[in-house]
Amino acid sequence: MCAEAAESPAKTNDSLQPNLDAEEKKALRIPRPVALAGRAVRFCCAMIGLTVLLILAVEGIITSLPLSSAEDVAKLRRFVGEPDAQWPEILVAETRAVSGQFWPYTYWRMHPQEGLYVNVDEAGLRATWQPPAVAPEEKRPFRIFLFGGSTMFATGSRDDKTIPSFLGKKLAALGYNAEVSNFGQVGYVSSQEVLMLLWELQRGNVPDVAIFYDGNNDVASVFQNGRVGGTINEPRRRILEDRMQQLDNLFDGLWDAFASSRSAQLVTGTTTLEPAHGKGNRIAAYAQAKWEDPRVKDAYRQELARLPASRSEEEETAVAERLILQEMARDVIRLYNANMRTVQALETEFGFRAIFYWQPLLFEKSQRTALERELEVDPQFEQLYRITHEVARDTVGRQSEFAREVAAAADRLIYIGDLFSGEAWNEVTLYRSFGHLLDVGNDAVAQRMLADVVPLIEEHDEAESTSASSAPNP
Repeated sequence: MCAEAAESPAKTNDSLQPNLDAEEKKALRIPRPVALAGRAVRFCCAMIGLTVLLILAVEGIITSLPLSSAEDVAKLRRFVGEPDAQWPEILVAETRAVSGQFWPYTYWRMHPQEGLYVNVDEAGLRATWQPPAVAPEEKRPFRIFLFGGSTMFATGSRDDKTIPSFLGKKLAALGYNAEVSNFGQVGYVSSQEVLMLLWELQRGNVPDVAIFYDGNNDVASVFQNGRVGGTINEPRRRILEDRMQQLDNLFDGLWDAFASSRSAQLVTGTTTLEPAHGKGNRIAAYAQAKWEDPRVKDAYRQELARLPASRSEEEETAVAERLILQEMARDVIRLYNANMRTVQALETEFGFRAIFYWQPLLFEKSQRTALERELEVDPQFEQLYRITHEVARDTVGRQSEFAREVAAAADRLIYIGDLFSGEAWNEVTLYRSFGHLLDVGNDAVAQRMLADVVPLIEEHDEAESTSASSAPNP
């Protein structure tokens, strides 16, 4: 029986080969030393592959660990004016634990998480304050979805201190039965938010009102990608995808995968997350493309004609830089205008209302407090933001020819970038970063939104009342 078992595979293999005589088979045999050498090569390649995979896995784990920072805790305590409070330490640790999970079409949503102050459900949505449950016989609540990036998700804030939570509390205090949901996702740009809304609509999850709170990430993505329409950290994701493709072919890709890892950076002292054609060169290439735009060239000639003949080269360069940045800013608004038009089409089809806000950022505060002056901002980064906000403000006010090109934004975009520019806010520390607000700031934004939401609730309730009164009696 053992002999038959040993011979069986040989018979099977022979039956799958061409009819060869003994001499031909002998000629085709691989010499034993060569076979052993081949096995050794395959073994070494496998070991190298496993080693590289281990290095990449370990570096991924290390770089994603939510390590608490004593400096961040101390900073938060100073900014909120509670030097002895214990909650900032817990909040910082839970905030650092926030991570992403893969999600179709939009790349990611937040990973489920439980904590004292930061809770995320299975759908990747941040917990939001809700009023006590109403009796079953009462009418369904008015449903409000709020979309945005990390400023809507409220990175660094407690669950009940986000913009959606404050809005829900204010509506409940006024006696409105509303259900508010926080669809904010860390790093989202407006295009991802539209896709997120579409995902919900496809599943029959239709709001009464959808609120969009944008500006920060749409501009940041231009600075990172050197074009409009990209997502935050898209260049890094491309590098990660390249790593995976390199690992698919161990013989050709192992070294490239290792060379693009942080472990290799420790050895070589170089940075590869931003390659040689990195952020600086990407934005420079985008600027060059804008400079070649005939509209920019024409505007440049017109601007120079207004300057005195004795103008300096520095003055001419400043004019060119501003016009280039202005056209970049217009690209941002053009894209946002297209997203607004998409949502408006969905409004008509699915029967909800949408509100769009251009958000406030640190630079528009007329006077920063001592704590806010500690917040460092890249001057070039801030300049692009300033000009984009100017374009958005002028568009909403229809103060430019450009407003005609972006009619949806001109008609429907609500500019609140200057919400904190008044003197009343001069002595109040509102920001803990360039765009992220402290509790008092989130509360103020929710108060501003309340003025637009309440009329829609009243209109909705009136329509339902009219419909009920006109319905035939059973």
